[in-house]
Amino acid sequence: MIVVLVRRHNIAGQARAQQELLATCAAFCLPLSVVFVGKAAQQLCDTGVEDSLLSMLPATGIDSVFVDTDAAALVGGHATALPCQPIADDEIRALLQRAQHTVVI
Repeated sequence: MIVVLVRRHNIAGQARAQQELLATCAAFCLPLSVVFVGKAAQQLCDTGVEDSLLSMLPATGIDSVFVDTDAAALVGGHATALPCQPIADDEIRALLQRAQHTVVI
């Protein structure tokens, strides 16, 4: 399963939707990769926020964390909570075509 995060949610209720989706995937033991697109990748730098999306990611069994090229430029030079791999647009399309399930939030 591929989860594509396209927004950085600063409001707790909005961030909760991302957390619930990833927790649900983890509960069903689905292989899970996350792609952060654009400003959504700034969440990777929120290492000091206790209730952030990142605080619960280690428990989800995520296989891979990717950032698109725009997101890589945003987080470049910053410490990130999880190791992430930059990925080009054509690679994202190929990844999405191979996935059995894709969710965009």
